[in-house]
Amino acid sequence: MARPSAQSAVALSWQFRTNSAGDFGALRHMTVDRLRSSSANSDALEVWGTMPGHPALQPSQPTSATEPEVVATTNAPPTPVVTPDAGTLLDAANLALQISVAVVALVTLLIALTAFFGLREVTELRRRSQELKDELRESSTARAELEKRLGSLQEDLESLVLVAHLFNEGQVAYRRGDYDRAIHFYSDVLHVQPGNSKVQVRLARCYINKGMNGRAERLLRMATSADPGNGDAWRALSTSRRYVDLVEAVSHAERAVELDEGSMDNWNYLGLLQRDQGRHMEAAASHDEAIRLAPLDPLGYFYKAALLIRLNRTDDADSLLREAYAKVEAMRRTGRIKEIWASTIEWAYRRHLDSPEQEERAAEIAAELARDCTEERNRQAILSHMIFYLRATDTDLATDLSLGRFPTNEVQREINRIDAMEVGI
Repeated sequence: MARPSAQSAVALSWQFRTNSAGDFGALRHMTVDRLRSSSANSDALEVWGTMPGHPALQPSQPTSATEPEVVATTNAPPTPVVTPDAGTLLDAANLALQISVAVVALVTLLIALTAFFGLREVTELRRRSQELKDELRESSTARAELEKRLGSLQEDLESLVLVAHLFNEGQVAYRRGDYDRAIHFYSDVLHVQPGNSKVQVRLARCYINKGMNGRAERLLRMATSADPGNGDAWRALSTSRRYVDLVEAVSHAERAVELDEGSMDNWNYLGLLQRDQGRHMEAAASHDEAIRLAPLDPLGYFYKAALLIRLNRTDDADSLLREAYAKVEAMRRTGRIKEIWASTIEWAYRRHLDSPEQEERAAEIAAELARDCTEERNRQAILSHMIFYLRATDTDLATDLSLGRFPTNEVQREINRIDAMEVGI
């Protein structure tokens, strides 16, 4: 059998180097043995033996006396062939594999970390997204509620403007003594705001001035039931009862003062009722309180001056009447006083000047009052003040020029009422 050449042995070794690492040792020994079996292959053996790092491929030492040492017989220098050994390749492969595994592990770790933090970010984004949805929903709800309230506010504003206009027109008519017109406007206000107790009171005052006490009292009792602390309603109720039941009227007036001690009107009306009862000192004290609360209003000065004349304190009454008249003129210029009361105060001032000319002027004022006061209740109130003043000055009522300007039956009826009260006292 022909021996393999050195080239075939090398080729055979490279063929097997592609095999698995476990078979490489056996292949190596087989290749060396085949090279050693022929001296013709000594060159190849020498070449393999010169490769560094591979002692297993160095020429073998004889293991016995019969095994000759393989010696190169050629004198030509061998051509070096740089061929990587299997161990180096195996180590490189192992290192590459370890690096690959490490890289794969690192990439896997990075992917895992990215997935973990990404999951947290996704969870946070979902939470924030839900929060934003909730906020948008709440904002939409709040916006709808706000639009609803704005619409309601617009309606309320329009109602308020309408109510303010109607109430103002009613007030103007009331100050002029046009109670029918005032009733019309006040009723329109109550159509828009049925529970407006202030307007109920003003409407009731119109009914009282027209002598419609039944309607007035129904409104006022509704107002006091809905708002027991409404001092104006109690005072108006007292007004409706003044010429019907004086004791009840006083009780209502005292209740009004208790509820609102800062009201000049409450104190003045209580003073008038106390005057009707003959409690003149108490009445003067009540009017003093009204003057203290409203020093620019002339009514308190006028009411107290009439009392002082009755109490024979004419000097004090003189100064009070002058002051009352001066305040009346100031309030007339601004339209802040009902003309019938301004004229009544001027009448008392003219009469107190005690001259024929002033008495004549007072009679003219009385005639104007009798003409302009279309409602009997107002004429009755004016006559009560005139009769009280004239009796305090010991004037003959039957011949007085001022009283003569009023209907005789009304004058006599008021005189009889006052006489009956004084008898009761």
